[in-house]
Amino acid sequence: MIGSSRTTIYFPFTDLAIPYEGAYKIRVDVYKAAYEDPDGYTFQEQTKSNRITIVSEAVPTTGPGSAERSVIRNLQAAGVPIP
Repeated sequence: MIGSSRTTIYFPFTDLAIPYEGAYKIRVDVYKAAYEDPDGYTFQEQTKSNRITIVSEAVPTTGPGSAERSVIRNLQAAGVPIP
């Protein structure tokens, strides 16, 4: 981000569903509210997820890895309900 140090921010998309098979990436654009600007916002940053592959076959159930558990703990500490 312009004029600031990098901070990791998590955005849970709990209602996200991808109904079709294929390979996807999620792109997130970040805007800063600029109430003094007639447009109301200024673009700050853009990021993309890693590749997400959607298949319509059974997937073995596994628990989260250590990196995923760390993200889950951070989200829970921030008050985000995790099922």
